[in-house]
Amino acid sequence: MPTAIEEVDKLLELSKIISISLRDTTGNKTGLWRTVKPVIDYAKCKNRGLKCGICRKFCPEPAILVDENGKVTIDYDHCKGCGVCSEECPLKAIEMRPDVETEE
Repeated sequence: MPTAIEEVDKLLELSKIISISLRDTTGNKTGLWRTVKPVIDYAKCKNRGLKCGICRKFCPEPAILVDENGKVTIDYDHCKGCGVCSEECPLKAIEMRPDVETEE
């Protein structure tokens, strides 16, 4: 049976593998969110056929939707503009762009 120290060491190693950093990757402070919004480049996004959904898995809000065909869309009513989806997309198919609605 493993000792408590061995269990802690094992958990620390696992946390390195599965942890993510939920942060504002755009450099904006929380109060400034949604000065930018994610925009999907469907030419780069292979999700339609592969049903990847990595962006959806990492989104801290229910803002990324995947339809029955695997197409990804962003629900801007729920999106906070944090940039996690853009950061985690392995194909870099999501780009953070200025949110024109907030530029008044």
